[in-house]
Amino acid sequence: MGTPFTHAVHPDDRTAALNAWAAARATGFPFRAEFRVLRHDGQYRTVQADGHPPRHAQGGAEWTVGCTDLHDRMQAVRSLAARAPVLKGIVDANADSIKILSPDLRRLSMNVGGRRVMEVDDLSACLNAVWPDFWQGDLRPLV
Repeated sequence: MGTPFTHAVHPDDRTAALNAWAAARATGFPFRAEFRVLRHDGQYRTVQADGHPPRHAQGGAEWTVGCTDLHDRMQAVRSLAARAPVLKGIVDANADSIKILSPDLRRLSMNVGGRRVMEVDDLSACLNAVWPDFWQGDLRPLV
């Protein structure tokens, strides 16, 4: 409190944050920017700032700006990305047929074991195909 907000922005991110703000003020369009800010405990956290211009031309120059803390989500994404090759290896080593389907039941991927079981040599040939369409007869309604 009592100091410009930019003093809390990480020095390496200040120019980009100020440029986003200046462009938004010049055009009057909303803006969105990601940068690190210093918290009260001395830790920098990545935030997403969304700014909206005043609703009325005569309303002064007050903008509404809100910041969403992205730090924990970004940490989780990095952690999952680091583990992805190990998890993919576990899934591919499984002899069972493991598929990932879209909400409308289109095949997005299938593990190596599944390709063996289903005798699929070229996965790209059956990607995005509707999964129940592969089944005929009495099994199709069950699938």
